[in-house]
Amino acid sequence: MSTEERNLLDRYKSLLEQKLGWGSSSGWNNQEFEDLSDKIFDATKTKLSVSTLKRISGKIKYEGSFNKSTLNALAQYIGFENWNSFAYSGFQRDSVTIAESSPVIQAAGVNRAKSALKLKIVFTSVIIGLVILFLIYKNYSYNLSTETPASVKFVSRKITDNLPNSVVFNYDVSKIDADSFFIQQNWDPQRRQKISPKNHTLTSIYYYPGHFNARLIANEKVLKKSRVFIKTKGWKGIIEQEPVPIYLSNEEIKKTGAIGISKETLKEKTGLNVFNSVNTWFLNVRSFNGLNADNFQFEGTLRNTSAVNVSLCRRIYIFILFNGGAFTIPLADRGCISSLYLTTGQRTIDGKENDLSKFGCDFKEDQKVECRVQNKVMTIVLNGKRIFQESVAENLAELVGIKISFEGTGEIKNVRLGAPGKFPVLNDQFN
Repeated sequence: MSTEERNLLDRYKSLLEQKLGWGSSSGWNNQEFEDLSDKIFDATKTKLSVSTLKRISGKIKYEGSFNKSTLNALAQYIGFENWNSFAYSGFQRDSVTIAESSPVIQAAGVNRAKSALKLKIVFTSVIIGLVILFLIYKNYSYNLSTETPASVKFVSRKITDNLPNSVVFNYDVSKIDADSFFIQQNWDPQRRQKISPKNHTLTSIYYYPGHFNARLIANEKVLKKSRVFIKTKGWKGIIEQEPVPIYLSNEEIKKTGAIGISKETLKEKTGLNVFNSVNTWFLNVRSFNGLNADNFQFEGTLRNTSAVNVSLCRRIYIFILFNGGAFTIPLADRGCISSLYLTTGQRTIDGKENDLSKFGCDFKEDQKVECRVQNKVMTIVLNGKRIFQESVAENLAELVGIKISFEGTGEIKNVRLGAPGKFPVLNDQFN
């Protein structure tokens, strides 16, 4: 990272701390960074990981550069169109001020010193005005202290061990002064239900398994979180659909020597003949005997069985879920690698801005995929060839599930999961 880039990030950090009013980011704990991730997603629809935000703030030492989509989301959150507009928005850049670089000022031939002084006065006035407006807005919109009072209660309880699963939330916000209150099922702001501060109970239906952080929200401030762990009993097949998914029975996903879904079953369930953007999930969500995401090995043999005329890209995503995030391994027809993304537990690598051609496949044959994290290094191997490797800086949490998504139809012949070089915790051959 260049000195210029670090200076820009320091200036950004200062503006961000002013906007949030949480004090210096050097004193933030993991909860503040999780809340910031939520706020940026709500405002920009871009999900930045806690690890990325810690690197931005300098909490985690990082010498690399950040990708453009991350920087653009950061800039948009504080009111700029993109990172470039933030970088050139009146801040000093390589000892050249806006007054010096403006072609209008140069063309007019005015005295640069006087113009720069006038610009500084105008810029200072604008900043003061924006700060005043922000303080007024903050006081009007939130009317909440930065500390969550001890009187606030938020706990959850599952009703069953099956899917779908209703969860009972018990809460108490009677002593909080705010305009509106919500319970949000997970990171997605669309999964949000308004609640009355006079009541103390809300129930929600979870159609998908996983490890979720439900949020109790006053206005836009997250007061508390409650962890919700929705498990499966073995492998579960689900066709993704809004607002309610389609569940597949064990008989419908059982194949000879594999689990999967056929063209006939998918057509019958969806009424469609073409399966572009129709995703079928196979999930096994549970605790894996304390297996952690910073020391594991996954192996799987699978194939997208769709024909090109019914699913052009034939994407596959393998999600290795851990408490608070996921590793995401993408595969697709070679012509569609631009549409893929890869996540390493701490950052997202977009196929539009990175070369993911090694994740392109010929689905005439089974694909053998391995993912291993050991000694803080993540390695992905496809059909015996290493196609990706990257350092993993942080200690990651407990593994809580595997999700394999097929665009269209597909089959899984085996899945193994365990500590590197040791007997697997999960060893499903589907015979």
